[in-house]
Amino acid sequence: MKYLIVTAILALTCATPALADVRPNLSGFTKVDASAGMDVTVTVGSGFRVEVTGPGADRVMTRVSGDTLHVEPTPGMHWGRRPPSEIRVSMPTLTGLDASSGSDIHATGINGGDVTLETSSGADITAAGACRTLSAHASSGSDLDARGLRCESGSADVSSGADIILNVSGTLNVDASSGGGVTAIGDPRIGDISLSSGGSLRRSR
Repeated sequence: MKYLIVTAILALTCATPALADVRPNLSGFTKVDASAGMDVTVTVGSGFRVEVTGPGADRVMTRVSGDTLHVEPTPGMHWGRRPPSEIRVSMPTLTGLDASSGSDIHATGINGGDVTLETSSGADITAAGACRTLSAHASSGSDLDARGLRCESGSADVSSGADIILNVSGTLNVDASSGGGVTAIGDPRIGDISLSSGGSLRRSR
């Protein structure tokens, strides 16, 4: 009987979804900055909403400074391998993403204007949608995958073993150094180009 009760409790616990911690009074931002291993999903095209789920929700700090939503650990907090939480962000317009120190940002629904994407220190960004001009920067072993973000023109600045994939139909300027790699999709016209110290440019259909 004890075994059955314990089993039932465990099953109920596993079936209970993690409660969402909806953060109030966070609005007016057009950029998202994630650091220190944060895992952020951004959806563009609706109103402002920021929610954190998972047992580590109380250790995630979210704040708006100027036009940027910052997602970071509470001061003095040290994560293990991966923070036990997920951050979901909804916003009507996106102009920039910045991921650093092993954080991940996945953004969908980007539409319009000029967009700046930056990754560093082993962080990752994936982005999808459309834009007029893309400015992509990646360094220190990070990955920036914007193959799903179709843009009219763009620039890629990559270094220190990082990688950028971008989808540009017009002019693309490239600066790749120190083992950094750029993969260009969309058959762009290459404008200014600088390849040094093992930096590379590859075209892909």
